[in-house]
Amino acid sequence: MYLVADLQDYGRPYVSLFIDKGRDLLYLFVRILEGNSVQSYLFTGVSPQEIQEYMNGHKNLRALFYGKDMSIGSFDGGILTARAFEGNGSVLPIIDHDTFDPEFCHDKLKVKVFLKRFNAGLQPGKFQTIATAN
Repeated sequence: MYLVADLQDYGRPYVSLFIDKGRDLLYLFVRILEGNSVQSYLFTGVSPQEIQEYMNGHKNLRALFYGKDMSIGSFDGGILTARAFEGNGSVLPIIDHDTFDPEFCHDKLKVKVFLKRFNAGLQPGKFQTIATAN
């Protein structure tokens, strides 16, 4: 799992876009809980079009998660541990900041270039390895 960019950062990442390069799948992670040393995230698969709609203000986070399979996970020592989230997206343990705010996206250009390359079937570039699936 590789971090593409943080889509919303309020002093620490809140909404982040990840890619599974082995399967060419995109995932949207939203920080939902914090423990002492482990942060938890709700995540689901997304399409490049959904990310563009979110960033253009046409979809909010609830719409991106609604009706999809979701998981709750945490990163610990470079390992992503996840479990299925029971629900259909109508009740989510998020979302304080449901809409995209360009002021809190410090990587807008990087995301736009990434999505353009991803849609064209080109290698999206180099990203920081965040975790491997457990």
